[in-house]
Amino acid sequence: MSRHLAATTRHGPRSDIQLLRAFAVAAVVVYHFWPTRLAGGFIGVDVFFVISGYLICGQLLAELGRTGSIALLPFWARRAKRLLPAACTVILVTAGATLVFLPRPQWVETFRQLAASAIYLQNWLLARDSVDYLAAENDPTAVQHFWSLSVEEQFYIAVPVILLVLASLVRSKRRARMVPLALGVLAAISLASFAYSAMATAATPGPAYFSTLTRAWEFGAGGLAAAVTTSWLRAARSRIAVTGLGLAGLVASLVLITPESPFPGTIAALPVVATVLVLVARPIVSDPSRSSALLRAGTAIGDRSYSIYLWHWPVLIFAHSALGEEINWSVKLLLLVGIAVLAEFSFRFVENPLRRRRVSTGRGAMTIVASALALTLVVAVPLQTTALGLQQANASELRAAQDRAAAQDRCFGAPALQHPSDCADENGHDLTPSPAAAADDLPAAYANGCHAPTTGSDARVCHLGDGPRRVALIGDSHAVSWQPTFAAVADELGWTVDTYTKAACPLTTATTTNGDAEVRASCSDWRIAMREKLAAAAPYDFVFMTASTTAARFHDTASAVDGYRAVWAPLVERGAEIVVIRDVPRAPSDALDCLARTPQTPSACSLPRDSAFPSPDLLAEAAGGQQHVRVIDFTDAICDSGWCYTAIGGVTVFRDEHHLTETFARTLAPELLQRIRPLT
Repeated sequence: MSRHLAATTRHGPRSDIQLLRAFAVAAVVVYHFWPTRLAGGFIGVDVFFVISGYLICGQLLAELGRTGSIALLPFWARRAKRLLPAACTVILVTAGATLVFLPRPQWVETFRQLAASAIYLQNWLLARDSVDYLAAENDPTAVQHFWSLSVEEQFYIAVPVILLVLASLVRSKRRARMVPLALGVLAAISLASFAYSAMATAATPGPAYFSTLTRAWEFGAGGLAAAVTTSWLRAARSRIAVTGLGLAGLVASLVLITPESPFPGTIAALPVVATVLVLVARPIVSDPSRSSALLRAGTAIGDRSYSIYLWHWPVLIFAHSALGEEINWSVKLLLLVGIAVLAEFSFRFVENPLRRRRVSTGRGAMTIVASALALTLVVAVPLQTTALGLQQANASELRAAQDRAAAQDRCFGAPALQHPSDCADENGHDLTPSPAAAADDLPAAYANGCHAPTTGSDARVCHLGDGPRRVALIGDSHAVSWQPTFAAVADELGWTVDTYTKAACPLTTATTTNGDAEVRASCSDWRIAMREKLAAAAPYDFVFMTASTTAARFHDTASAVDGYRAVWAPLVERGAEIVVIRDVPRAPSDALDCLARTPQTPSACSLPRDSAFPSPDLLAEAAGGQQHVRVIDFTDAICDSGWCYTAIGGVTVFRDEHHLTETFARTLAPELLQRIRPLT
């Protein structure tokens, strides 16, 4: 068995493996450039994972069989000199290009992910962000593709350590049993990872996609394949048949698996098993120097697959930033040529010179590992420092913006739309907050725990004002956007406002279908707890409710309407007046980037009024014909007859596609007073 393991890498890269790499990187690149043309192209990453498991586990298991141990430092040194220089080159070039080409609103998130990529923790950052309501809608950064490289690097750290620990537990006289025992441990880990992947993908697909734990079995499958002998595949026909079956599975994966598939989960077994079949069959591929031009080209792409993967994504992101979301075929082909040039340069002058240097044991390996760690810190620390500096500058700017909003200048923010002739000069000023800081201009409820996240069932309550009249503000994150407005008027109206809010979860008795299983269960539990808390609380004079028209999805309109009314009924019976705040309009998805490019002409970054309300407001529809339920509408404070604006009176209106900035929400206080006074 150990002889077979050694043979997998004894003579350098196998042509069939290089062709598999070419297939994998081509699938990923085509998917990213033409996602509707190759829906399952992202499975190329899984092919890479299996290949890595096959080669690395093959090497480690062979070494374990020969020596009874694993030389950690030489192994890590080989991986570092193979992977780190090219990765750091791309990270540094991307950092510089970010400052030159990307609008400022994208800088903080990009530098944050650059730092995570430099220390190979990008996948865990993305996993956390996928369940962070504030970060889940962030646009992809130029280094988002480093998540898969982070998973691989964690594999390179964990597997040799596991094997070394196993070797230390096995006596030298039982060395012959060491490789079979290691394979058993690898199989157990793979089975556990596969089971966890299936469960996690069903419960929390966002984090599961990026998790090392849900991907470990893919590397394990490759590692187990490295131990499969080919004696039963000596016949050429058998090898051709198994290879054909594997290739068919890979092609089927590109068609059958889509971005809507629960992935990785169990469906990832299709590309993983298909790749294993090709690796195990060890198809006979001619010497590249004597083969056809197509095979030579494929092998060359496989040789450069790492560099191609590194460069293709930042090039595409920067192109979209410069040219917009729609890029025609001719431009994409030019971009592919540019990627090929960058990859060739990286391959020849960064990858190869260092990869060809032999790694000795002992001091030489230790020097390389220490140098790699130092390089990682030298790259990561300035990037993280830059991200923190940008965040601190934004925080200082936001404090000044909110102070100005508190002064209630009639030409600052929302009031300016009602006095266009008096406030015309305001359009020529810099925006407050700047588009770069607007994404962080959010209510304190996110930081102080007053707003419940998508998980958990605690019905949190916080208080605004200290007056004799009891008021409740209930809803999802769009209700949170109104908290600064209510805080600004609470004392003047003699209100004590209790706020009950939860991300992506309006208060209703109807079943919603948005989110994964964990999010839906959390929302259901929160609604039950909320209704119990409202029933136990002292009666309210007014209950204000609002919700995003797009965040929550229902089986049908009738059930949504009935669900809202069922919540209102006991509140009305106890003397409350229900006030529905109609949901705010939407902004263009690139509104902040657009405003950063054209701050003097914010109207260029706005939506026509008839396009700014993509979904019906079912909460407002439920209010129709109900006693003690009324609707107040702030649309005219954001829109005129033709447009819904992303900047008004020198103030940036939205912090993303559908949440108001805290600064603008504060300037809506006079509008809220105007609409509330007739009700009181």
